[in-house]
Amino acid sequence: VTHNICTAKFNNSLVSSIFRNIVLYIWIISLKIIMSICYNERMNMTEYKKELAKNIRIERARLNISQTKLSIMAEVSMDTISQIERGIANPTLETIISIAKALNVDLNTLLPLK
Repeated sequence: VTHNICTAKFNNSLVSSIFRNIVLYIWIISLKIIMSICYNERMNMTEYKKELAKNIRIERARLNISQTKLSIMAEVSMDTISQIERGIANPTLETIISIAKALNVDLNTLLPLK
């Protein structure tokens, strides 16, 4: 009888340990998936910024206006316009709206939403 009780405790401990390892393994896999998603989103944001930059340059060229003129029309600093067109800025929605209004285009024209 004593042997059975000890074996039962050992088995419960073993099961508990295995269960903890499984939970830890699932948690690690979940974390890796989340990190992968975040990394992919960052990559996509870089692509979005480059596409936004390209679209602004196209529309600015269509109107034959300089970055300086656009910055005055949109009431956005020249540095900000330059950084956006190089794809290195993270413009706010307010800034993008101001630029779209200055270029007389819809947001859909500038924002690369797919």
